[in-house]
Amino acid sequence: AVHWVSGRFPGALRARGMALYASVVYGLGGGLGALGAGWTWAHWGGQNTFAAASALALFGGVFLIQALRPAPTLEKEAD
Repeated sequence: AVHWVSGRFPGALRARGMALYASVVYGLGGGLGALGAGWTWAHWGGQNTFAAASALALFGGVFLIQALRPAPTLEKEAD
């Protein structure tokens, strides 16, 4: 993500691009995460909130493993 932001903003604006990235990722992501955690804690209790967080982390790990798996090649094997 840092490499992507670095490539999208010209030299003089690169620092502002990184600040925007950090604001969105940590500010918005953290805020939504805290909001969701507070809601689930109030409605489901602590034990179920941690169980839901574990399930989401497991889902994210499986998704990451699938996303990082190399794509099959379409080349024919030489005989």
